[in-house]
Amino acid sequence: IDDIRSSAEYRTEIARVMVDDTVRIAWGRAGGEL
Repeated sequence: IDDIRSSAEYRTEIARVMVDDTVRIAWGRAGGEL
């Protein structure tokens, strides 16, 4: 159970980082910053 929970949290963290990078790249291409 602990392993499954850890995997879920790990995947969630990766997802957050990926979304963060995607948003930053999108803003950069749009030529604007928030």
